[in-house]
Amino acid sequence: MTLEMETFPNNLKEIKSYAFLNGGKGLTFKNIPDSVVFIGDWAFSNCPNLKIEFFNVQTIGVTAFFDSG
Repeated sequence: MTLEMETFPNNLKEIKSYAFLNGGKGLTFKNIPDSVVFIGDWAFSNCPNLKIEFFNVQTIGVTAFFDSG
């Protein structure tokens, strides 16, 4: 699976747990907006080539980026 997005919506408040778990090899985001204050547990885990250029998040869950790029 390949998912490429420039960014998330500017009004997004959180990325829930397991949201992109096993997201595949092509998961790419330009940035996560400042409106996001929470990234849940395992949200981007097992995404080996994950690329996020910028983010400024207050709380990041346990293993949110486990085994990810």
